[in-house]
Amino acid sequence: MNHSKSSTSVMFAASGSGVLLPCYVVYRSSHLYASRTEGTPRGTRFNRTKSGWFESCCFDDWIRTIIIPHLKALDGKKYIIGDNLSSHLSVESIKARQNHQISCVFLPSNSTNLTQLLDVAFFRPLKVAWRSIILEWKTGPEEKKAVCQNMFSQGY
Repeated sequence: MNHSKSSTSVMFAASGSGVLLPCYVVYRSSHLYASRTEGTPRGTRFNRTKSGWFESCCFDDWIRTIIIPHLKALDGKKYIIGDNLSSHLSVESIKARQNHQISCVFLPSNSTNLTQLLDVAFFRPLKVAWRSIILEWKTGPEEKKAVCQNMFSQGY
């Protein structure tokens, strides 16, 4: 397994009106560490799994702590649009969404390049830049400081 792709996952969400919701970060670990939350954007929520991938418990927590608080102030029916991962289909998250009039619209499998344009226009360049930063960071302590300063000056 390529562990560089299994250590950290980040859930980004935005409303149709352009409001960005707090990030939800899942990292590979047995424990949550306060030191990993330092310097992160306000409202960011953290969780951990053995793989660093989102599991049902993480998605349920994301629904409870990020989605419901944001959407409960809005009137009428609400929709979440996303991919059809099995972790999005737990009984707990379905009940929580129903209790708050939130429906899920699942996109067809293997259609990300057509239906999730942020993946192409935003997340791909972000991943390329992030991988470059990580690679430079791994080269040594002097480079680490310069790379971090560069990252923050460019708004990453």
